[in-house]
Amino acid sequence: KQMDMYGNWNVVAGKMFDLKEQQRLDAKYVNEDLAKLDGHIEIFISIDWGYKPSYHAAQWHAVLPDHRVVTFKEMYGQELVFEDFVKEIARQSEGMYISATCLPHDMFRNGDRYRDNTGKVIGETKSDVFEYYGLAPIGVESGKGKVQMRMDKIFSAMELQCDDGVYKFRISKSCENLIEELDNAVHDDIDPTQMAKACRDHAIDAYGLFLVYYSDDIEPLGFESLIKDNRSYLQKLLEEDERRLEEEEADNNFISNDYYDF
Repeated sequence: KQMDMYGNWNVVAGKMFDLKEQQRLDAKYVNEDLAKLDGHIEIFISIDWGYKPSYHAAQWHAVLPDHRVVTFKEMYGQELVFEDFVKEIARQSEGMYISATCLPHDMFRNGDRYRDNTGKVIGETKSDVFEYYGLAPIGVESGKGKVQMRMDKIFSAMELQCDDGVYKFRISKSCENLIEELDNAVHDDIDPTQMAKACRDHAIDAYGLFLVYYSDDIEPLGFESLIKDNRSYLQKLLEEDERRLEEEEADNNFISNDYYDF
């Protein structure tokens, strides 16, 4: 064992994430519990698309009534072309109400045309194809500079517990590729803030994409603080305005005093 970049001594040398045993849920019980909550959960999908023969990944995340999150299903492979990938996600989502599908922001870029098997044009962008199949696409910032954000969100998710000590983010053991990638991800030898390039990260990228969306738009979560912020939105705005005014006043006083010194 050695201490990693976050001061955690309970990891093997170089390991990036600490997915604990309590966060790995038996697939049978996950499915049974989710079935009991039918109609009382939100389901989100997140994806990572790699052009053939690169890997492609999709994950289904259930947000429970108590705000805990269970990643309960994954699709992972190399064999599908893009539209078949989307169609298979739609097929595996039958019977679910999908709140949104989290897509990398570049899937909303114009210039691509897609046709179904009858020849009908179904989209000018990749996101249009998800829309066509009823998968409610939503863009998530994912370009240059955002990779580390995804890594930070995953690190936070590995550590965050609710008041009763149960981990907030948990993963079904049926998501074998996601669990394997999290277990095998190690820090790069040269730049310890990055993941080693030899590690597979397609499932990790899909998981991180969901967490970036979830933490921004549903419930606050950040690497810099694992303490939940219970302030109302209005209270946050008022306190931010007060802080900004205090800074402006301090700046004005500094300029005024500096002027008279000369």
